[in-house]
Amino acid sequence: MQNNLPLSFQNGYGPIGPYGRFAPFGPLPLVGDWFVFESGNFSRADCSTLVIRFCWNGLPENFASYYHGYSISPSMNNRSFKVDFYLLEVGFPRLLNERPLDLFAEDEKGVLVPERLYKLKMDPRWLAACGFRIRMVLVGPADGFGSVGYPEAVVASALATAQGKRTLALHPPFAPLLSAVEVFWEDGSAHLQDPQTILF
Repeated sequence: MQNNLPLSFQNGYGPIGPYGRFAPFGPLPLVGDWFVFESGNFSRADCSTLVIRFCWNGLPENFASYYHGYSISPSMNNRSFKVDFYLLEVGFPRLLNERPLDLFAEDEKGVLVPERLYKLKMDPRWLAACGFRIRMVLVGPADGFGSVGYPEAVVASALATAQGKRTLALHPPFAPLLSAVEVFWEDGSAHLQDPQTILF
């Protein structure tokens, strides 16, 4: 592990240790589940944009194929999974994005890629003197990562097999794993400054 500057993590299950890959939303992510990352050493008077880089581990090629056989409407695809980011200030959370953002990124062929980069507009007055706390909340799709629809899909697959129909093996509900988180800030000239990184 390389830890250049301190970031700490937490989700609905409690604090997340700084060793090994981890599931930011927990083992069975549902809408409303969240992931918080924070630093006590990140206060910039000229911060105009917060840049967040996630590196995902073990993504499938695409979610349309991965969730084949699930009775989910609309059907899953790479852009089904949406998140909101909040700056956790004293008293209330401040939404940092105008509309829900894609949790994952894909290449021009529709294949999922490990790296996802976000740029969130900031006002320097929002940053506390002691640092920042950012909460990422899963806001879509309604079935989360499929754990609600999975039992029904298993039953349907078993019935089809009993009737002599050929079916593809079902994948279990996916639980995304993060292997790296980086946070940068941009000043008014859009230069990246001061990486705050934790890599696994």
